[in-house]
Amino acid sequence: MTRYRARQVGQDLQKTASDLARIAARPQDACTVPWGVCPEHGNTLTASGGTTRCTAAGCGRAWGYNRDTAPCAEPATHRLVDAEGTEALICDGHAIDARNRLVGGRIEPVPDR
Repeated sequence: MTRYRARQVGQDLQKTASDLARIAARPQDACTVPWGVCPEHGNTLTASGGTTRCTAAGCGRAWGYNRDTAPCAEPATHRLVDAEGTEALICDGHAIDARNRLVGGRIEPVPDR
């Protein structure tokens, strides 16, 4: 294995370890959706080169990892109930997105969250 390849493997392992640590540190009451959103604007993320940005005008939020492919770590503040009655606890950002897409279900705030 060349030095360059060994260095690349080491960097990849560090990134994977960082991603796993971020997932393990998610709070118990986190949103249950397996991908991230902007907590203020919803499904407005774009990622490139290991950085994720919100594309909403004037937001300016950025994260130093691929937030759009990582499980959401925002606090669950709403209960989503779909048309079949399946429930999920979701965050503010996912509630924004669900209001725009959900057909035949409901989204309600969860008290004390």
